[in-house]
Formats: sequence, C-alpha cells, structure tokens
Amino acid sequence: MYIYFVFHFCWEYVLKRLILKFFGNISRIIMKNIKYKKFSLLFFLVFLQVFFICSLKCMQHREMLPPAQVRLAAKDNVVEKYFEQENKKFKYFFTGQVASAASYDSNQFVGLVQDAVLFYPSAQKLDATGLDINDKDQSDMFALNASIKSLFSGPDLWGAKVLGRIEFAFSGIKNDIAGITNLSSAYVSFLWKNTEMRFGHFFHPLALDNVYPTPVSGSEGLGYDPSRRSPMIRIVHRIDKFRFILSVAKVFDSIASNRAAMPDLFGQLNLKLSDKYIFGAGLNYHAEVPRLQTDNGYKTTEQVNGLSAFIFARLMLLNFLVKTRFTYIENGNNFGIMGSYSVVSRNAVTDERIYAPMRTAAIWADIVFVDSKKIEPAVFIGFAKNLGTSKKILKCYSRQVAEKDVNLSLINVNSLVQDAQYMFQISPRARMQVKDFIFGLEAGYYRAAFAKNSLQAGWQDDYDCNAKVVNAKPASDIRLIFSVIYTF
Repeated sequence: MYIYFVFHFCWEYVLKRLILKFFGNISRIIMKNIKYKKFSLLFFLVFLQVFFICSLKCMQHREMLPPAQVRLAAKDNVVEKYFEQENKKFKYFFTGQVASAASYDSNQFVGLVQDAVLFYPSAQKLDATGLDINDKDQSDMFALNASIKSLFSGPDLWGAKVLGRIEFAFSGIKNDIAGITNLSSAYVSFLWKNTEMRFGHFFHPLALDNVYPTPVSGSEGLGYDPSRRSPMIRIVHRIDKFRFILSVAKVFDSIASNRAAMPDLFGQLNLKLSDKYIFGAGLNYHAEVPRLQTDNGYKTTEQVNGLSAFIFARLMLLNFLVKTRFTYIENGNNFGIMGSYSVVSRNAVTDERIYAPMRTAAIWADIVFVDSKKIEPAVFIGFAKNLGTSKKILKCYSRQVAEKDVNLSLINVNSLVQDAQYMFQISPRARMQVKDFIFGLEAGYYRAAFAKNSLQAGWQDDYDCNAKVVNAKPASDIRLIFSVIYTF
C-alpha cells in the first residue's frame, strides 16, 4: 500500500514511466544492500521524490541568500564523528533547524529574502515640504524560516571516502509569500588523504566556508562579504600547512552570466599555522554578456569581465575569535555587493556598447567573545566604498546601462545600489544557548550615502567621469532584532 502511494505520487508530478523505471532500479539495489528493506525502500523513494519536486520548484525562483542561521547551527561536529566510523555501506544522518524572528527598524529600508535581511537604509525621498518620506519606523515578524540537512556516505570509490550533503531551506517570511522551498545545497565529495574533489551546488567559492560573519539578523555580512550559491567543481589539495583551492563555478540564475561561455574561475591559497591562526588570499574571474541584440536590431556579443581579489584572516586572540576579510570586487551585483557596469562607448548606428565594470572595496570584521559560559557577546563591523569604473563612461555622465540590460539576480533595486557612495554597518549582538535552543538579540546601526535620483534636477553633478559618486546625502537605520532557533 505504501509503495503504491509513493509510485502514484510520482506518477502525478514527475515523468511517469521514466521515473517509475528509475525508482524500480533503485529499489532493487536497496533491497539487496539495506537491512530493513521495506522501511528503507519507502523512505528512500519518498526522499527522492521530495528532492526532485523541490529541485524543479527551485528553478522557478531566483536564488535567494539564505539567512545565516542555515550555516550556524546544527551539529556538524556530531556528523563528522559519525562518518569517521568505518562502514562500507550507505549511511545517512539528518539535522536541521526551525527559526523565528521579530525586528524593529527606525527607517524604511531595502531588503532581500522577502525583506528578512536588511541590505541598506532607503535613500532620502523628500516631499514638497522637505520632509523625508522614508523617515518612518516599522516592525516585522518572519512567518517561516527553517532548514533540513541530510549528510550521507557511501562505499569508497577509487580509494576515496564518498560523502554527500543535501539541504533544503524553507521560507515564507511574508504573509503573501509562503511555501517557498530552495535547494540550498546538494553535492558529493571524494576525500583522499590530502585531496578533496567536490561536485554539486553549494556556496560560491567567493563565499568562504570557514570565514564568514554570523550576525543574529541573518545577513551574513550582506553588502560587505560576497555571498551566493552556485553549481561548481572544486578541488582542494593540502601540502603541510598550505591548502590550495581551485574551482570552476557558474552563476546559473543570471541570464547575463549564462550567456557568457566562460564560467567563473577561482583560485585560493590558505595558510594554517594552527587552529588559532588561519590566513588566506584568492582571486575570482566572472564574465557576463548583457545583450545578444542591440536596441537597433543588430547582433552583439560584447562581454563584461570582472576580477575580484581578497585576503582574510581567522584568529584566536586571547578569548576573542576574530574573523576579518578585505575584498576588491568588480561587478559585484551577483554576489550581494553594490556595483554593476557602465557604458564607456556606444556605436550610434548599431547601438553596440562597450562596458566597464563598477569597482567596489569592502572590508568587515566579526569579533566574538568565546569564553563566556552562558552568553556569547559579539560585534560585526562592515564598510563598503563605491570606486566607480576604471575608464571614463559614456558622455562623462553616470547613467549606467538601462535596467532592462542588466540582470540583477540578488539585488532587487538597480539605481539605488549604483547611486550609493558608501555603506556602513556596526551590529553588536549576544547569543545564549539553552540545550537545543539558541536565543539571539542584536542592535544594528546601518548608514549609506546616495546621489540624487535621476528624476531630480542636477543629478549628473553628483558623479564624476568614472561614475563615482562625489556628492551624496546619508540615510541611516537602527534595527533591533530578536531571534529564536531550535536545532535538531
């Protein structure tokens, strides 16, 4: 009866005969290799069905930055010990979390992930009497934020240990947006003694997996620390205290990135002096093709090339865990950092354009006091600066390419981000863990300065010939946020 129900469910939602045949082959393998045959077969079929449907659902939605709690919590150390047991058969382990949060903001803001994550305060918008329309406080509660993660191991292959991970993030943060499921992680790793090879979907190589902020707000340093998820192939090799990382990745949900034949190329070098002192540096190359046809109907293949460089450190100083990173990034929109690209020349007949990427410098530090037994105090500080382009832009004024020519997969607002001169954030926080519950409280101060809106008179005077903002008015926001996380 149960098997019939699973097959019937597959029939209704997936590719009927092909899926049934696939599941039939899987079932025969499981019946031969797993002790509790009926239960394991049922569980495995249901899991594959959910995985397949959610994967299709993910392709219908743009990639969203997951809240920091998804990476925070659960019990990875337990899982690692679990996989250290010598067993040649397939094994799996489940963990996850359910989170809830409430926030108060002193000003209107621009956010991501259905406004659950504050990106920057809204620029001043004056009415006829000179009052700022965006100077209005607000509060919010997030309806749903949960994740479930499965880690598994299989038989050794080619002398390597085979490990894998599948993770779903569930969100329905606004009342009118509910039931969104994201396949946030899905990869398989081959582990040799000094080498690891990973295939699948995980954090983009620019989003470091061992050095990232963990604020209560869930922003993960958005605007200062590159962050997104993408499919990739990653190779890690260790030699003594050095770790070399090479990756090929693709920003799959960006139309402009998909048009480019060249994938993202990434290289990184880490130096681990001890568990207390880790340093590293890296480079990333990213390409986009904004258009295949000009507004005048001509073919165009002009490409925007962006280079990113970064250095980082993870230090244990006395009783403080200090994580810090400096990033120089070109065309940072796809990685949650302000900046896009500008037109430096245009053919008046064909409308063919040559672009130059906007440059951004960003630095952050996350300092955690780790010696406290009950309460963990910490503070996050971030600063990002718009450096403009390296070439003079078209007609020496700052209007970037039209919004329709730019695919912004992470940042929802085009002009506000490109019109920003700088962004700043300081957020002290405290966490308290009681058994499987994590309680968090954070007070954040956010500040950003913006040029005039393009509808305002004299807005061109706020930019120089490299699209760099030289005259800006600041806007600020104070956010208070309280969160409760249950891990299992």
